[in-house]
Amino acid sequence: MKGVFGRYLWVDLSSGKIEEKEIPERWYELFLGGRGMAARLLLEHVPPGTDPLSPGNALVFATGPFQGTGLAGAGRHVVMAISPKTRSIADSYVGGFLGHELGRSGYDGIFITGKAAEPVYLLLYEGKAELREARDLWGKFTAEVEAELRSRHPGVRVAAIGPAGEKLVSQACIIHDRNRAAGRPGLGAVMGSKLLKAIAVKGYTEKPLAHPEKFAKARAEFAQDLLSDEGTVRFGEYGTARGVTWLSEMGILPTKNFQEGVFDFASEIGGEKLKETILVDRDTCAGCPIRCKRVVKTEFLGQEVLPDYGGPEYETLAALGSLCLVSDLRAIALANQLCNAYGVDTISMGVAIATIMEASEKGLISEEVPWGDGKAVVEWVERISRREGLGDEIAQGLEAWAKKIGADFVMTIKGVEVPMHEPRGKVGLGLSYAITPRGAQ
Repeated sequence: MKGVFGRYLWVDLSSGKIEEKEIPERWYELFLGGRGMAARLLLEHVPPGTDPLSPGNALVFATGPFQGTGLAGAGRHVVMAISPKTRSIADSYVGGFLGHELGRSGYDGIFITGKAAEPVYLLLYEGKAELREARDLWGKFTAEVEAELRSRHPGVRVAAIGPAGEKLVSQACIIHDRNRAAGRPGLGAVMGSKLLKAIAVKGYTEKPLAHPEKFAKARAEFAQDLLSDEGTVRFGEYGTARGVTWLSEMGILPTKNFQEGVFDFASEIGGEKLKETILVDRDTCAGCPIRCKRVVKTEFLGQEVLPDYGGPEYETLAALGSLCLVSDLRAIALANQLCNAYGVDTISMGVAIATIMEASEKGLISEEVPWGDGKAVVEWVERISRREGLGDEIAQGLEAWAKKIGADFVMTIKGVEVPMHEPRGKVGLGLSYAITPRGAQ
């Protein structure tokens, strides 16, 4: 079959054994793309009721037919496992460049099970795979890990956990390319439970295609079509951040922990203001000419916000901004940087902090955490990521903590924090939330 290599890299961290396994061709027809194949493999090899943080859980990095081809929009791949939040299969899509390298690695994905005896990282370099010691990387921030691994292994792309994943924080994610998050289901905690600090991949081979020349021609034409569309070009100029002001004008921007849909200071944290003030560059994903990814530089509370960690996108601006009534872009940018550095999901963190603010307002906790306090947002990102004090309880799971204190206003569904889309204004989304076993993805 064209478009796939027909095999997965199989890694047992407990034994240290690495092998390749052939995938039945019929499975590629029945279980479409990386997501379909990852789900099928988990169904086959992970028994029902498996503890998400046990060695028996598996972590799957999967590509589909387009990853590795350089097609615009195909820079994303999927990561899947049993979620610590839902205790069922959950996935996360993530952009950047690792998916492209994995799509050129000779494997369609990586299936990881077991638990290492000590911290390790997986190196898949030009077709050769090995586990290497990572004790010197344990405890480091994600950008530090990437810089070190790219220094050791030129050309690799890196997916890593930060200190939050190491500490099994339920909001932990897996950071790719320093600033792209495989977030939401707590997959960083799964990776941390396996003592797997990072995956570094460099591809070396072209993906088999039925008609390579025709595909290359169609790929180039598609990229030109994107660049000739005025709306798409403006999307690249302002990024997803432009949605902040639009949604507020429509009355469906999540504000004050979903109590309101209009944020009076939406224009202060939207895409236009971001471009005028702290934007210094635009980044992109493999093969994409749009360059919608924000790159910012500023400072807040004497701390520098570095371009290395990218910049806040729509979901982050809403979660750490309007949801908490914070209108200072600098505070949001620093909180975003800390989330990427510690390796935590910005949406989950924003919902947690908004819950803390409302709990404080209603006297359910003794600490005073006022609405709109950018400094408090930054501090709570660190407290939860480090599992300090009350942050430790929240790191174990926001929904359980909220139930314990009687906070019936916590915005979670099946253990997963609600993302920054108002289901009362997007009724199809609301229906999905009501019936899905996956939680508020």
